[in-house]
Amino acid sequence: QEAAETQDRRERGQSVAVLPGASTDKAVFECAADDIWREPCDGVWNVELSAPDELPGMHHPHLVRAANFNKLIERLSIPPLKSDIHVQEYQAYMRVFFMTYRAFSEPELVFRALHMRFNGPPHSSERLASEMYPPLYQVQVAVCQCLSHWVEFHFERDFVSNELRADLRSFADAIEEAMHLPDDRLTRYDMSAIRNLKQLVESKVRAGTYVGMFAAASAALPPSALIKDAKVDLMDIPPLEIARQLVLWNHHVYAEIQPIELQDLAWSSKKLRHRAKNVLQLIEQFNTISNLCASSIVSYPDPKERRSAMMFWISVLSHSRDLQNFNACMAILSAFGTSSIFRLKGSFEQVQRSPEYEILPRLHEEFSADSSYKTYRSALASVDPPCVPFIGVYLTDLTFIADGNKDTIAPYGLLNFRKRALEYDVIVKVLKFQCHPYNLKLLPRVMQSIQDAPRYSESELYEKSLVCEPRKKKTRPLGNTR
Repeated sequence: QEAAETQDRRERGQSVAVLPGASTDKAVFECAADDIWREPCDGVWNVELSAPDELPGMHHPHLVRAANFNKLIERLSIPPLKSDIHVQEYQAYMRVFFMTYRAFSEPELVFRALHMRFNGPPHSSERLASEMYPPLYQVQVAVCQCLSHWVEFHFERDFVSNELRADLRSFADAIEEAMHLPDDRLTRYDMSAIRNLKQLVESKVRAGTYVGMFAAASAALPPSALIKDAKVDLMDIPPLEIARQLVLWNHHVYAEIQPIELQDLAWSSKKLRHRAKNVLQLIEQFNTISNLCASSIVSYPDPKERRSAMMFWISVLSHSRDLQNFNACMAILSAFGTSSIFRLKGSFEQVQRSPEYEILPRLHEEFSADSSYKTYRSALASVDPPCVPFIGVYLTDLTFIADGNKDTIAPYGLLNFRKRALEYDVIVKVLKFQCHPYNLKLLPRVMQSIQDAPRYSESELYEKSLVCEPRKKKTRPLGNTR
């Protein structure tokens, strides 16, 4: 039956979803050379819209709940009506599509489909006579607008191959020759999108990537808190410098996270883990910092030295909060909450006498999991960059979205675009600080000291914790024979 439905859709000219199988990890949609312009008009078999209840009777072509690939591309290249609400809906649709499409397609396929829309149907009489579809020049303007958005915000992610970059440049160079535009009917915004596309493409091709972003930072760096030149032990390094190096270490990985890493639970899927290398690396850094903190504390059987180690990491925690490295903050708080550290009651009694201790319970409250991390979410929403967020909260959100929304909607196997919109709302929160690097100096020997510091397994941590503070033997009352 499924094979028959697929063949029927092929005969109607629809794109066919190839669901994840043994040979692919995406639901990639086929697109024949002239398929875009042969797609039937809107129907339940190729698009579902979700118009808002508060605006009955209005046509909202860009409020897409589900659609096949051709219809998603078609919506990108249909310009919005001139009302503010329609322009906002179009821009929102465009943002969601280009942020999330890698979960079901590829840049080359999307570019080729948009190029076909720009060129028009194989026969000039096809489709353009319908009042549902705008004149070709308006389609071409819309293609330029969405390409400008794509290039401006996703060039480094999507235009990786030299071949695709060359195709993009050739397209931008040929726009003026390919278009015969009635200038008197174009808005100022339309002309801007057309004329700026070539300049935008050229500037992006010349621009650097993440490394270049560091080079563009101010040369006036704050002085290092480290004075010695020789290799030093971890506990001999000022906590401020530890916090600075940790934030550089974390941000370097955080800045490389791609949207596709945050889709379809890639970080927790054995099949899709290759997609999420940066997310997994940031998680590994979190675990390393937490383990490093706990290991260094239980390494000191002497109570005074152990107290100093606790105060050292509380100071690192405080500086990390000042630097807005929420990833390190949560990792250190996690270390203090492990059974091997939390049970050290005598050590905590000593530390609590210090004024610096108050940062620990305060940040425990700020990063509390109560009400789905309400306090942390509020704090993150109000900070200015630079910042390294703790993404574990949002990975949980994305898990709920994935569990509650299928990739496709029956009976026609339409792509669930509503799910992608929900993912988008979370992804933009995760990635919002990526383009704001820290103006700090990387000190490789400090990072080497961090890497060389001893780290123990969970069982080893608990054994060392028992050496630090042995269990108290329970005494029975006299006369108790049980």
